[in-house]
Amino acid sequence: MSLTKEQMAAYVDIGGGFCPYCGGDVLGGEITIETGVVFQEMSCLDCEQRWRDVYYLDHVSEEAL
Repeated sequence: MSLTKEQMAAYVDIGGGFCPYCGGDVLGGEITIETGVVFQEMSCLDCEQRWRDVYYLDHVSEEAL
């Protein structure tokens, strides 16, 4: 099953947290970090679809860690 552009946009606009296929509960999995981008394997606990969330570096904070 492929996601429509509308389903992808709705998922990104709300910040994830639900299955973009069925709206069900999700489980975040393995995280891979590359320069300027992070990938997280995701899966749905209801419909069992799998996908990858992609996060991009968009700013730097100078706050002390």
